[in-house]
Amino acid sequence: FMFMPESPRWLLSKGKVENAREVLKYIRPVNYDVDREIETIQETINNDGEVGNFLQVSARVLKHQPTRRALIIGCSLMVFQQISGINTIMYYSATVVQMAGIGSASSAIGLQLSSMQCTFPLVLLEYSA
Repeated sequence: FMFMPESPRWLLSKGKVENAREVLKYIRPVNYDVDREIETIQETINNDGEVGNFLQVSARVLKHQPTRRALIIGCSLMVFQQISGINTIMYYSATVVQMAGIGSASSAIGLQLSSMQCTFPLVLLEYSA
């Protein structure tokens, strides 16, 4: 990353306004209003300071019902995936199919992919009806 400039947001958070302006002039088109973007970034940095610490943010997230529901669903899916052992099945499925008599590893992987492409829509179709 030797040739990449520093992030304008990082530069502004460190008080290096002129460096941020130069970077924005470098990465934006010629007639772009760099000063307006610097003001917007400064406002964002100032507002981010008002967010609070990790515990305050976590409490606000958990109090918001749609976010809490999405978090519970996501964590439940992760737990179910680990308990069901699907990771192991997916990892070894090509080997098992190959041991069952399918010729090459690429044929076994292709067979697994095609079966997955058929299985998922059928499961969705079954549960949507």
